[in-house]
Amino acid sequence: MKLIITLCCVFSFCTLISQTKIKGSVFDKEAPLVGTNIIIKHSDKGTISDFDGNFEINAKASDTLIISYLGYDSKEIAVGNKKEMNVVLKGSIALDQVKIVAYGSYKCETICCEIGVIQTGYCKVFKSDLLTEKLYPNPSKTGRFQLHLIEDYKNVQLQVFNMSGQLIMTIKAKPMHKSLNLDLSHFSSGMYIVGIYVNGQQIGVKKAIID
Repeated sequence: MKLIITLCCVFSFCTLISQTKIKGSVFDKEAPLVGTNIIIKHSDKGTISDFDGNFEINAKASDTLIISYLGYDSKEIAVGNKKEMNVVLKGSIALDQVKIVAYGSYKCETICCEIGVIQTGYCKVFKSDLLTEKLYPNPSKTGRFQLHLIEDYKNVQLQVFNMSGQLIMTIKAKPMHKSLNLDLSHFSSGMYIVGIYVNGQQIGVKKAIID
């Protein structure tokens, strides 16, 4: 009898620590969500959903997955004995409606074709596409990017946000020949939002994807 109890305990322990491949899909109420962050809670391990909203991740039965997308309510799902997940996130704010505000928060508004800077009481609009050209390579397999600016700014501040809208890194840099490097290699795979500021004013927002 003791042997049976011991074997059951060993089996249960092995089940908890062994990893299983979890397959899933992430949607809102209308369509798949591309680039959703799926992170194992209390770790830096994660992945992102593909163009069909699908993902795969190796996790233990004792793990909890945090599923988040900017503008949507995050969900935490205990893995347990699940091997497949269909997740629906609630929210309706598209990425191009999210305005990154300097110093760590974000606000949302409806826009037509130009990106605005949110300030108290009003929204100042300017053509950010004329100020920032591109972030490349994007996606990046190494997590290292290069930002090319059209104007020759002396000082630039970059603020990096995860898909939950949390500020995770701030960089002050002096571009060389209108270019500067952005190193996100110490972050897990997924999509990040990069706010670009000059003299405290946002001049652009870029999506950085780490494969």
